[in-house]
Amino acid sequence: MTRSTAHENDRSSGYGAPLLYGLVLTLVILAAYFMPRSGADVAVLVSPFASRAAAANAVARADGLIVDTGRWPFIVLARPSATDAATFPARLYKSGALIVFSPGIMAGCLKKD
Repeated sequence: MTRSTAHENDRSSGYGAPLLYGLVLTLVILAAYFMPRSGADVAVLVSPFASRAAAANAVARADGLIVDTGRWPFIVLARPSATDAATFPARLYKSGALIVFSPGIMAGCLKKD
């Protein structure tokens, strides 16, 4: 009985590396897809406990403009002002944003009027 248990464990342990590889590959693809583009609109997420004013302040401190607000007060859609759009995501992180990403998936988060 001990022998069959050891044999079953050997079979199941062979799937760990391919599953880990698949998970890492999926995360890399998602990160590349949601990475903000230089000079384009970005979705900005601040602390979930923050107000809409805190999200607006983070965008303003990063020298950006608010394009739209989210359904939740901690998500805004922003774009860089004319000055140095390439560093806009980095400036957002320095001004208090938790996550800055491409707004492709944000359609469900925007307000519906």
